[in-house]
Amino acid sequence: MERKGSHPEPGEGAPEGDSLKLLVAPEALRDFCERLLRRSRDIGRTHEALVTLETFLAVFGRGQAGSPGYQAIEKLMKSCTERTRRQLLVERSAELVEVLQRRDPAALAAVHAPLSREGFYQAAQAALEQLPEEEIGKVRDWARDWTRQARRDAERASGYPDALDFAAAGLDVEVYQAMLDLDRMFGG
Repeated sequence: MERKGSHPEPGEGAPEGDSLKLLVAPEALRDFCERLLRRSRDIGRTHEALVTLETFLAVFGRGQAGSPGYQAIEKLMKSCTERTRRQLLVERSAELVEVLQRRDPAALAAVHAPLSREGFYQAAQAALEQLPEEEIGKVRDWARDWTRQARRDAERASGYPDALDFAAAGLDVEVYQAMLDLDRMFGG
């Protein structure tokens, strides 16, 4: 039962004069995605845009969920976002090789920030596979030592037992999180 003045849920019946009907054909959507990919200068932003479009279609098309057209569009969007996800991981892995060789915590955080934790682990694993064994040991030691020192500094700066104050220690929490995730890859 709809109350006066309330709005329907996305994808549900809005008053005819207040709504916009969209017709999305799988072929047209495929062409749109291909054009978007060809024009892309930043695969991360393109991936975010495609995930947003995928969500939009899922939310506003849920009244047709289960229909052959909806399933075709859902399959197409999953294929497009998976393609950009793979490209993004390849790109981020290449960036991580350089970052790890330079031992640059801020650059590591810049690669880490736009990725999910699982995406970061996949990109970092692919980057580590490109490094010589002795370099991997040095990266492991660097991550372990850096995170331990940062934690000690944050504990000391907080003034409270078992509390961390990264700001007072002059540490960026995003850098700490990236380094911590790298350390965790090695079992830290």
